[in-house]
Amino acid sequence: MVNVHKDFSRSVRLLAFALAAGILTVVALLRGAEYDEFVAEFIEAVCDRWPHVLLQWEDFAGANAARLLARYRDRLCTFNDDIQGTAAVAVATMLAAAQVSGVPLTEQRIVLFGAGSAGCGIGRLLLETMIDAGLSETEARSRFYAVDRYGLLVEGMNDITEAQRPFVQPRKAVGQWRLRQPHKIELFDVVTNAKPTAIIAVSGQGGALAEDVVRTMAAQTFTHVRINSGRPAYVDILGLSWVADSSFSGGSADNTVVQV
Repeated sequence: MVNVHKDFSRSVRLLAFALAAGILTVVALLRGAEYDEFVAEFIEAVCDRWPHVLLQWEDFAGANAARLLARYRDRLCTFNDDIQGTAAVAVATMLAAAQVSGVPLTEQRIVLFGAGSAGCGIGRLLLETMIDAGLSETEARSRFYAVDRYGLLVEGMNDITEAQRPFVQPRKAVGQWRLRQPHKIELFDVVTNAKPTAIIAVSGQGGALAEDVVRTMAAQTFTHVRINSGRPAYVDILGLSWVADSSFSGGSADNTVVQV
């Protein structure tokens, strides 16, 4: 297993290189082209030394995670747990919830709360699963609402990444929404206007799952699913069922039908 940590500066090329108990740890202090050159050299060395290695990209920043996976996925056996492992668990849970609740995946309206590598990885696999189930790509994409720290991702916003692009909502689709504050569509606004059937929380933003969000979501969605994956951010699909205080949700947080 390979972990590349990224406390970057241009002045130091390599801070530490250690091999212990079969786990190779590399701490690189690079940016830009130097970063990519280092990764390429490292991949070449790993493949030469262990031709049948399984390489995991662990905790890579959003700007690098998806592109590095795409670059090397056909070169060696490799995966990114944040993108693919989390996505597999989330999609399996959604499919189980659809079976139990009787609401097919193709009819779900999904909020991705957190539009980084994990959120987009989950969204991508759910999107592909919806298309496999019969939706067109346009229909499937319209069922996603991706919310990051700047609010709902809407066409025309700056700094939209390639991974986020499939989940950007058209301006006309949200043009008539009633908002708490102009010029920013927050999670509460999405829950109120889109009436989602699922929130997949993969954000480290503290305090965003506030009482008003929980109450509104719980009033609109009866069936809940809980995911406990060991990370506080990855806890919740369909109705915020992880909230311990059932007074937040009027008691509906107790209606958990699938728990992973």
